[in-house]
Amino acid sequence: PPPPPPPPPPPPRDSIRRQRQMCIRDRNDPYHDNSDVLRQLFRSNPDGYANKETPDMGGFVWNNGTEEIMISYTPNQLPVINGLAENFAISDAWFCSMPGGTDVNRAFSLTGSSFCQQNNFQNGVEYTEWSEYPHRPSIWKVLWSNGETSWKIYNAVEWVGCKFTYNLFLKGQIPYVDSPYKVGDFAPQLNQFYDDAKYDTLPKFSFLEPKWVASNGSTSYHPGNDLIPGEKTLHDIFTAIQESPAWEKTLFVITFDEHGGIADHAPPPYAAKPYANDSVQGFDFDLLGVRVPTILVSPWIKEKTVFRSETDVAYDSTSILATLLDWMGIPRSRWGLGERTDNAPTFEGVLTNKKARKKKVKLELPHDGMYPGDEQGSTDRPADGLQELVIPRMVADITKGHLSGAEAKKLADEIIEASPTQKALHANIDALHKKYQGCK
Repeated sequence: PPPPPPPPPPPPRDSIRRQRQMCIRDRNDPYHDNSDVLRQLFRSNPDGYANKETPDMGGFVWNNGTEEIMISYTPNQLPVINGLAENFAISDAWFCSMPGGTDVNRAFSLTGSSFCQQNNFQNGVEYTEWSEYPHRPSIWKVLWSNGETSWKIYNAVEWVGCKFTYNLFLKGQIPYVDSPYKVGDFAPQLNQFYDDAKYDTLPKFSFLEPKWVASNGSTSYHPGNDLIPGEKTLHDIFTAIQESPAWEKTLFVITFDEHGGIADHAPPPYAAKPYANDSVQGFDFDLLGVRVPTILVSPWIKEKTVFRSETDVAYDSTSILATLLDWMGIPRSRWGLGERTDNAPTFEGVLTNKKARKKKVKLELPHDGMYPGDEQGSTDRPADGLQELVIPRMVADITKGHLSGAEAKKLADEIIEASPTQKALHANIDALHKKYQGCK
C-alpha cells in the first residue's frame, strides 16, 4: 500500500493560544446573546421562534459546547441568597424580559423595553455617547414627570469612565439631575446606601447596582466569578435594611438581569411587544427569556413563600416597574413605558402577614480559600496591623481641636491596647466619635 500521508504541520503558537482562550471562555462565560439563547431554546427546530412554537429547551449544551452549563451550586455553597429565599419569598416562574444579555434585559427592567436592541450596547462610542441622543424614558424620568423626586441610583460601577446605569438610563433625561452639583445626590456611591439605611434617610425608591464587574472582588453571580464577594455584599445590604429604622416599611427586591447561559427546563412564554413596531432581524421582542431567581424580602412576608403570577401574563422585570408605579399611585395612562409594562402583573399580594415579623433573620456567611470562614464572625478576629496603623489618624481627626497631638497619640495607643478584637476596636472608635461629634 502507499505510504501514509505526512502528519499536518502543528498550528502556529498564536492559534494554540486562541484555542485555549476559547476553551476558557466557553467554560467560564456561557454564550447568552440573543441569537445564542434562541438556539438554546429551539434545538429541535431552528425555525421554532419564527413559527411561534413553544421552546423545547434542548440546546444549552449543544450551543455552548460544554456540559458545565448543566451544573449549579447547592444551598450550602450559597447560603445567603438561598437563606433569603427560604426565609421570605421567591418566584419559580419569573423570566428574563427577552432572550439575551445584560444591557437589553436591564433596559427592560428600567424602561420597559430594550430600546429595540438585541444585544449589549455597553462598549465603544455607542455607549459613551448614548446620552447625546434621544431615547425612550426610564422609570426615573416617569417618576420625575409625575412629581416623585424621592429616588436614588446607588452606583458601584464605572464602565469606560461613566456611571453605568446613570449613563445608559438617566443621563440626558432630566437636566436638573445632570447638574454637576446635583448628580451626586441622585446617583451617589453604593456606600452612601448604608448610611441612608442607618439614619433612616432612604428615598422611596432605591436602585442598588453592586460591583458587577471588576478586576477582582466582583459581586456578580455570573458564571466564572468567585461568588463569595456577591454573597457577602448581599448579606451586607440585607443586614443594613433589617437593622434600619425603615425595615418594617421596606420591600427589598433581589433579581438578575439574565440567565448567563445556564440551562433550564421551563420554556418561557410569549409576551406583549413593548412597542408595536419593535422588530429587528426577525425578532419581535415578544418572547421572554430563561427563568431567573427573584426574591422578595420584607417582615410582612411569610417564610418559605413561593409566588407566581395570578394572571395569564408571566412575571418579568417590568413587573417591578408596574408594582412601583401602582404603589406610587401614578395612573397607567401616565406611565409611558410601553405595552409590556402596561400589561405586567404586580406582586404586592406577596405581603400577606397581618403583623410584621419581629424576629430578626440571621444568615450564614459562605467562605472559600480566598475568603476563609471564621466561626466567631469576622469582627471577632484580632485587630490587624493595618487597622493599628489607621487608628492614630482616626483619633487625631475625631479629636481635632480638642486634644494636642501628643494627647491624641496617647489616646490612640490606649484604644489599641483596650481592643483585643476588631469588634471591640469598632466599638471603641464609635464611642469616641459619639463623645466628640457634638463638640464645636
